[in-house]
Amino acid sequence: MNHKFTGIWIPAQVWLCAELTMQEKFFVAEIEALSTTGPCFASNEYLAEFSQLSVPRVKSVLSSLEKKGWLIRNTKHTQAGKRRTMSVNRSKYYPKNEPASIENDTLQGLDSIPCKDQIQSIYNKEDNKDLEILGSSDDKPAENPVKQKKEYPSEFEELWKQKPERQGANPKRKAYQAYTARLKANATHDEMMAGLLRYKKHLEEQQKLNTPFVMQMSTFLGPDEHFKEQWTFNSSQQPHQQQRKINDL
Repeated sequence: MNHKFTGIWIPAQVWLCAELTMQEKFFVAEIEALSTTGPCFASNEYLAEFSQLSVPRVKSVLSSLEKKGWLIRNTKHTQAGKRRTMSVNRSKYYPKNEPASIENDTLQGLDSIPCKDQIQSIYNKEDNKDLEILGSSDDKPAENPVKQKKEYPSEFEELWKQKPERQGANPKRKAYQAYTARLKANATHDEMMAGLLRYKKHLEEQQKLNTPFVMQMSTFLGPDEHFKEQWTFNSSQQPHQQQRKINDL
């Protein structure tokens, strides 16, 4: 698409027009920019790629502009097939009998344009809170779908209930991915459960539960297979440690 780009000028009458959404204002400016040497031949696909919108959304915006009288579309039949042209209806925002130019793109002459009341009202506000953020209400879904909670197999839920509590994150989804990967690698559920209980007992004896030293479940069930470790605590050292504490009294 031949697009000699030096910037886009959006007249005040377009930018402040309350009957146009921000997407529609964007398309008015873009079609104007593509019409410097004649009508705009841009396809829906080009406009969709350029604006990062879907093709159906582009069609909807163009149809809305046409219904509001801002866009003029014509279809020509050529040997190559149908060819659509578009142009902005400048009479919507330029005063009658005056040429289109940047000098005319001011709030002077508002009496001759259809949106004068809405434009003056918005322009006079100290705070433009009523200006629309880029996008329109048409883009929003009619209802916010309720995000369904992911369900996991009962065996994994059983394993998850036995996890040692830790300080910090412990993503369940990543843990489940590691769990299923180990099952595919021929590890068994019982093997992982037994290792988890040994590890939990080890942490209890080391008084490390609810600390950052506890492994995330995704790490414990990860490729290093920490569940295969013995995680034993040398209880024979306990009497000696207790004797030292007594002697220190």
